[in-house]
Amino acid sequence: MLWDENSQNCLDYSPVILRIHNLTASQYLRRISAEKGLLHVAQEDRETLENVRGEARRHVRSYDIKYRILDDDDQLKWIHEISQPFDVEGDKLLTSIRSMQDVTDDILKREQLEREMVFIQQIERAAGLGVFVWDIETQRNLYCSDNLIHLHGMELSELEATADGEQGDVDMAVPQDRARLATEYENSRLYGTPIDIEYRYNHPQKGLRWFHEIASRRNLGEGKRQVTMGVLRDITDRKRIEQRVHEQRIIASEAERTNLAKSEFLSNMSHELRTPMNAVLGFAQMLQHDPKNSLTPMQHEHVDSILKGGYHLLDLINEILDLAKIESDQLRLVVEEIDAGDVIAGCVALSIPLGQSRNINLIHKQNPKSAPLMLRTDRTRFTQALLNLLSNAVKYNKDGGTVTVDCWETDEGFCRIAVVDTGIGITRRDYDSVFQMFHRLGIDAEITREGTGIGLTVTKLLVERMAGQVGFESEEGVGSTFWIELPMTTNKKALIWSDILSVGINAIDKDHQVIFRLLNKLTNRTVNDSDLDNLIEELADYMGHHFRREEAIMEVCNDPKLAEHSEHHRVHLAELSDKISSWHIHHDMASLRELRQFLRNWQTGHIMNMDCDISRHTCGKEQLIRAALAQLK
Repeated sequence: MLWDENSQNCLDYSPVILRIHNLTASQYLRRISAEKGLLHVAQEDRETLENVRGEARRHVRSYDIKYRILDDDDQLKWIHEISQPFDVEGDKLLTSIRSMQDVTDDILKREQLEREMVFIQQIERAAGLGVFVWDIETQRNLYCSDNLIHLHGMELSELEATADGEQGDVDMAVPQDRARLATEYENSRLYGTPIDIEYRYNHPQKGLRWFHEIASRRNLGEGKRQVTMGVLRDITDRKRIEQRVHEQRIIASEAERTNLAKSEFLSNMSHELRTPMNAVLGFAQMLQHDPKNSLTPMQHEHVDSILKGGYHLLDLINEILDLAKIESDQLRLVVEEIDAGDVIAGCVALSIPLGQSRNINLIHKQNPKSAPLMLRTDRTRFTQALLNLLSNAVKYNKDGGTVTVDCWETDEGFCRIAVVDTGIGITRRDYDSVFQMFHRLGIDAEITREGTGIGLTVTKLLVERMAGQVGFESEEGVGSTFWIELPMTTNKKALIWSDILSVGINAIDKDHQVIFRLLNKLTNRTVNDSDLDNLIEELADYMGHHFRREEAIMEVCNDPKLAEHSEHHRVHLAELSDKISSWHIHHDMASLRELRQFLRNWQTGHIMNMDCDISRHTCGKEQLIRAALAQLK
């Protein structure tokens, strides 16, 4: 366009101008003159454009500006305008040549790119990633993202000066890691191998940090320029967690060995003590009932004391033996369908004599019209657990009191059996110690001398092995309610370990029992439980630990299905990670339910379909297995 600076009118123009403004020639000439060259200019850009044009006119100089217009169809356009002086008289500008170009597409693309770059940078910061592009030929950084600079705790100029060349990058690592890092870089440069390395770095402000660097060689654009593109991540927090987990695993391993040794000792001692104790009781009974040598009243009293103390000690030995079996995962359960009412009735009948001397009444609440509550559990161990609760309810009751047993189905598919007494109750300060070994309930000195102090501990462990729960409510001076919950036959969520699931390899079977217990704990938690996240992480960590042990056993036994089995483990851990991530994001019942179902289905299916096959290759290789597992520790 040729523009008259005096009259502020258009002298000549190219057809492109008409297309930009979406006007005919007559419309354009009429309106451009009337609006003094500000045709369609957006209101927010007018003042700036007038000032730039005025300065160019007064000082006889060129200008270069971008501004927005709204054409006749109200379409926003970006115009790039360049003006050059054409006719000058002295220091006065007469005419100028203005070129106009529609640059809307370019600016919109640039804005979109800028938004995408901001979005990418936000992702980098959220993920803790720093991005870099390294020129292999010049040994220089072509690009460093803002977050990469932030990770190093330096300004860009300082980082470029410090990391001058590949050796500079190596020198930024701590001295102990430089050789590994230099070898990784050299292999990438010579052979094109990907970089995947963790190393330490002394941050100027934060001190020692751990970095994880991943990179690979690429051709830049269409040319032959080779670069290494990669990402850097600060993994210091992860390393600290891994260190804590490692330390906890060592502690847990030591505790497991100590606990196993203790259980084996208790088991052996229990067997050793039970035989002579039975002999003592037998000879005492013979003394009482020997018709040829009748005892005096005083001798009868002494023999009664021997029998009373002996039976008490035998109860203690039996309970210690049970405890040792449970803790060493040697307890055998026979899972069957049983009627809860039948077992309760039998236990109440057996316990009635315990309360007769103190006039304590035992009541079994039952509705003859209600349907039987069918459980999936071990009859003998259920009976043992319930008898322990009934014994305590009588022992810590008041003379003339009552013990009531009731049961009902819960919403979660368990049968709750509640034993309610009218006894002395439990003080608030004793709540945390109720299920601890050798802790005796009550405040009456005479009462607390009775019992072994192990019954509730054994009861809790037995019920948990049967995929149940145990708990209590109590008010001092009023009484207590102890309850156990065991899975109904309709409950497919609870996992009970039984011999049918055994694969015949001690280490694997014990791992499976631990996982079952953790799964059952997870099943019994709600979304609001404060320890739920820790339990999920513990379960995931233990499953990874178990998989490594299982694969080590298969490898040392030359199992031909090791690769297939390992792939199943890998897929499972990947899917488990996804489920846990979903839980962390949503933290709702749906994601928790999905996680539980996935773990239950996989665990039982994997044991029955794959793990049972491992034992075919382990016969006679116990020493090799022990050695392989010892190396993992």
